[in-house]
Amino acid sequence: MALGAEGASSARPVRAVDNLLDGVSRLGGESPEVIRLTFKALHDVIRAQGEAIKALERGLDRSVSRAEAAALLEGKASAEQLAASVDALARTAAERARADASARAEMERRLEALAAEGARRADVRADVDARLAPLVEAQRALGAGACSRAELAAVADEAERRLGALEERLTVALEAKAGIREVAAELEGKASVADVNALLDTKATIADVNESLLLKANKGAVVAALGTKASHAELEAAVQAALELVAADGRATDAARARHERELAGARERLGAFDAELDAVRDALGALPTASELRRALSAKADVAQLRALAQHASERDALVEALAQLRDEAGARAVELRATRDDVRDVRRALDGKADAGATARALDGKLDASRAARWARLFGDGDDGDGGGGGDGGGGGGGGGGGGWAARAGAGAGAGAGAGAGGLAPWRRPVEPLLGEGGARGGADAGTDGGGGALAELLARKADRADVIGLLRGKADARALDELVAQLDARLRALADALRAEVARALDGKADGARVDALSAALDGKADGAHVDALLEGKAAIVDVNRSLTQLTASFDGGRAAAAIATDAARGRGDGGWARDGRALGVESGAAESGAVESGAAGVAEHALILESLCSEHLLGRWIWKSGRTRQPSSLVPWNAQNINTNPENFVWERDRGHITCVAGGLYEITFGFYCARKPAVQLLINGEPVISAINSAAYAVHHSSGRLASVGPHPAGNVTGLTLIDFLALPPRARVAVSFKGEEGAEGFLGLKKL
Repeated sequence: MALGAEGASSARPVRAVDNLLDGVSRLGGESPEVIRLTFKALHDVIRAQGEAIKALERGLDRSVSRAEAAALLEGKASAEQLAASVDALARTAAERARADASARAEMERRLEALAAEGARRADVRADVDARLAPLVEAQRALGAGACSRAELAAVADEAERRLGALEERLTVALEAKAGIREVAAELEGKASVADVNALLDTKATIADVNESLLLKANKGAVVAALGTKASHAELEAAVQAALELVAADGRATDAARARHERELAGARERLGAFDAELDAVRDALGALPTASELRRALSAKADVAQLRALAQHASERDALVEALAQLRDEAGARAVELRATRDDVRDVRRALDGKADAGATARALDGKLDASRAARWARLFGDGDDGDGGGGGDGGGGGGGGGGGGWAARAGAGAGAGAGAGAGGLAPWRRPVEPLLGEGGARGGADAGTDGGGGALAELLARKADRADVIGLLRGKADARALDELVAQLDARLRALADALRAEVARALDGKADGARVDALSAALDGKADGAHVDALLEGKAAIVDVNRSLTQLTASFDGGRAAAAIATDAARGRGDGGWARDGRALGVESGAAESGAVESGAAGVAEHALILESLCSEHLLGRWIWKSGRTRQPSSLVPWNAQNINTNPENFVWERDRGHITCVAGGLYEITFGFYCARKPAVQLLINGEPVISAINSAAYAVHHSSGRLASVGPHPAGNVTGLTLIDFLALPPRARVAVSFKGEEGAEGFLGLKKL
């Protein structure tokens, strides 16, 4: 009955069947383990598939990708090995495909068996439910007390009969099944479902395997690529050439390294010399005077007018030096020209001396030639013409003694003279005789001891200048001694002029300022206020017209008060005399009252003007300074204030150019303002006597103390940084307080600092 109650209360048939099987097991039988056996078969299939996948992965691991294939090709892998690898990969892929197909078929068969077993179990479950229905009805009737004992016994017998039949059927079914111990022992060696799922998660799918195979190289493409590769001999030759190139590059590199090392050693030597010079410069800078000494020295120096005069004298000195250098250059050029002329004269003299010797030799040769020619003429024209021929010879000799031209010309002249002195019948004989004269002249020259080159000698003599011409030219030239004297005089004059200029320059330099003095004066001038600064100061001052107007008003007020006082004095004096008329008493009283009112109003106006002036003066005790360089003082990061915009009380606000703090001499309450403009938000601290009192940082409150401005990040603006980090605060400063600002941000920023005495 308990078994029937449990089956009736079950909502799912499977659970009822399990409960029934558990009950049967408790009765001593062994329940069928269909589901476990099914999972065992499924596990076997999955294990086989996992082993196939592992084999496929091992095959994939042995395969190569395109990059690996390219690397193998670079390493000269053989085509046979690559073909064998590709064949093995193809066989592995085919085997894996067959294993996958068989595993898929086995899985389908197992699933069909599971479906049939499920249908059979559904039939068994329906039969069990039908058999349990009378028991459930009997239990319900027994609970209600509506059935008798006989009915209950009949129901029990029917139940026992049905249970016996069911037991027989279950016994038959169980005999065909394996025992629980056998199934448990078999399951101990199997993997669980979780292990199988974990292994399946780590395995690759068919799509992944196909994709991996697509990434592999094709066998034909690999073989073709291997065919295009170089042979081993070519590779060895290329490697040897590359090694030779590397060796040559190594030698060139070693040479370049040695050269660079030498250059580096030279650079180090120059650097050492530069360091020594730098140390010397530092020592010299250390020996320079301090700022106070420079101020004391500048107080005794000349003013701007004297500096301008000194600059004018310096420019005049430079002009004199340039003129002296120009004179020296001109004198040097003139001296060079004179020396060249003197050398030319000497060369001409030497040439003339050689020319005179050549002329004497030529005259002697001409005499011999003339004698030979006369003998020729005597032999040719000896019959009745001896006197004429001798006269011609004399004429020729005279022409030769004249010694101006060539011997052929002089021979022709002698022949002409002989013909003129003879009988005049020699003219027809001149043409046939002239060649003989030439041969005879040559032979005569040979007989006279010459070399037979009379033509060459004639050409040389023709190229020479005539002695008379040379003497005429020399008379127009200056003598060498005169030239030497002129050069000596010019050198003396140049030396005197140089000495005079040197003395004048020395006298001018004695009155000039030296370089150190000029540098000191330039530094002092840099420390002076420029025109823009003076204009800025003057803009903060009152105009002369306004001052004159105020003084006129004050004078008028004082004059009105003085006149009212005089009228009151006169009125008092008149009352003392007792000369008042009855009708004039009222007028005197009214005028006295008006005069006293005027005096009081004048005094009140003066006091009011005094208060106004005092308040204006107290409200304008301020200073403002600007930071424009964009660089801070290191390592303190203090802002150097480069320029002063306004300072109405220089005795209280002490400022020096590029110094990192402003000194407030008087203590008290001050209004302080500052602002910094840059692209990114900076961190700013205000320091009093070196201690931070306000920090403006990038926080939500924007300033640790309190701030009146903010820096908004809205992107670039065409006008630049139009917004900045600004602050307005009020501080109670001690006497001689040093106010400084520390800035940490990007370079190139700008800012200002303002102080106002309250």
